Amino acid sequence: MKDEIIRRNALITGISLFIFSIFSFSITSYYNLRSLESELISISNVVSYQINNTTTDEELFSIVDEYGKDQEWYDIVICNSLGNIIKDSSNDGVVSNASISEAEVKRAKDSNGEFSLYREDEKIYYIRCISDDIIIRTSLAFKYNTSFLLMNLFIVIILLIFVLFISILSSKKISGNIIDIIEKIDTHLQTINEGEYNEIEDTHKYEEVEKVLREINEVNRNILSSMRSIKQEHSKLEFVINNMEQGLIIISSKEEVLLINDYAKEILGIDTYDEENINYHRILTDDVLLNNIAKAIKKNEDEYFDIIDREKMKIYGTSINYLKNKWFDEDKEIGLYIVLMTDVTEKRNNDELKAEFISNASHELKSPITSIRGFSELLLATNASADEKTKKYLNVIYNESIKMKSTIDELLYLSNLEYRRNLEGEKEKVFFKDVIDVLVEAYTEQADKEYISIITNVDESLYIYEQTNLLDHLISNLLSNAIKYNKRNGKVYINVEERDNKIYLTVADTGVGIDEKDIDKIFERFYRTDQSHNRRTGGTGIGLNIVKQIVNILEAKLSVESKKDVGTKFIVEFKKEVEE
Repeated sequence: MKDEIIRRNALITGISLFIFSIFSFSITSYYNLRSLESELISISNVVSYQINNTTTDEELFSIVDEYGKDQEWYDIVICNSLGNIIKDSSNDGVVSNASISEAEVKRAKDSNGEFSLYREDEKIYYIRCISDDIIIRTSLAFKYNTSFLLMNLFIVIILLIFVLFISILSSKKISGNIIDIIEKIDTHLQTINEGEYNEIEDTHKYEEVEKVLREINEVNRNILSSMRSIKQEHSKLEFVINNMEQGLIIISSKEEVLLINDYAKEILGIDTYDEENINYHRILTDDVLLNNIAKAIKKNEDEYFDIIDREKMKIYGTSINYLKNKWFDEDKEIGLYIVLMTDVTEKRNNDELKAEFISNASHELKSPITSIRGFSELLLATNASADEKTKKYLNVIYNESIKMKSTIDELLYLSNLEYRRNLEGEKEKVFFKDVIDVLVEAYTEQADKEYISIITNVDESLYIYEQTNLLDHLISNLLSNAIKYNKRNGKVYINVEERDNKIYLTVADTGVGIDEKDIDKIFERFYRTDQSHNRRTGGTGIGLNIVKQIVNILEAKLSVESKKDVGTKFIVEFKKEVEE
């Protein structure tokens, strides 16, 4: 940088001096020429005056000889009106039929007694008619002007060398001062980068430099303070991440591991690695985890699954959540995949125990309830002569036994859904229209009791590959709710259509609707909204929870739209099957 400053300064100074020299030469030459012309005019006026006062040729020649004696810089020529030279001071008075040009004669006669100035053959000429018979021409040579310019050029070159020398010395000193300040600032910044801080000495002979140094000190103090705060926050965050009771892995859409905490390393048996932004395939080895990460990246969707460590007898509930545009890499927003791994061994064991209890309890309850139902039905059939009160009680026993059996069947089915038990049925091509037609026929009697119309609009070509009973239970629960929570003379709409390469199943009603505050809770097990209405319609509050579980198994999406006293619409979005 120092050499560059000196080179640039010397170049600028040299160019400036060169331009100045050219300009100076031009001005000097111009004024020198004007000076020669003025000198020639003055001498010529004096000579003309003296010659004009002569009366004889001897006096005229004497004046010419006197001015031309012992000098070569000034010439006088005397001619007659025809241009024939009478006397020439440059030829020792010897004239041999010489004459001036016709153009010069014309120039002299056209001057009307005044001198006519012109330049020719590196000389300045003045010519005029002194009288009708005498023409005088005087001249000065240019060679003295050229010598003068050459002398000036020599002086300017010496001056240019001297100025360049002074300029280089000055540039070295100034650039040295600048470099010293820059090096001081650079050293100061390096110490800040290392976490230390020493103020720059801000005293300087230039006030502007002092101001800059003070401002740099202030900025550096703020930078150091910010760096320390960032380091503290980073340390806190690192402490929390590495001491949390969950495994955490952050993977970018470029398939690079951006972060992995100690707990995740322990779960997956990963040693410490130094390479940053390493591809996740190079450090992760669990096949279940790798397959689900690949699936999440391919679909840009969330994934939920368990990782089983058979050696440690541990189960880790794992979720992969896709976050779009939450991270910046080279000023570009990228997607992130957050992998969370939680030890759910005890929970899964408890869930297994609960599932077994529900299954066993259900089976144990089925037998007595079946007996109660059978005996109550038998008593109703064989006691035709019983009084009305007895028949009423028997009907209550019979109906309640049916409800209890239905509730037990729902609980058992929900348990199987939650723990993926007894769901190994064969998958097949299930057409929506076939399932819906059967269910509409089955629920027509129930709907007719409240004068409710069921209206369907189903594309006959739409289907999914799945177990028939899952789709049957899904639509059955939605249709049952649409009838149960509808109004008298209401309507139920079932619609199945394809949009954007997806299948949409919609079940809508014109019923009582759901309060906005309850919409997020309706899929919870045993949750019931309007208690007075529920007492009238009955129900266990697990139908929509079953719907939610089936939707998860089918990898579909469920949404609900509802308005109080207007109606409710359930929408299930299925992936369209692609036949190979």
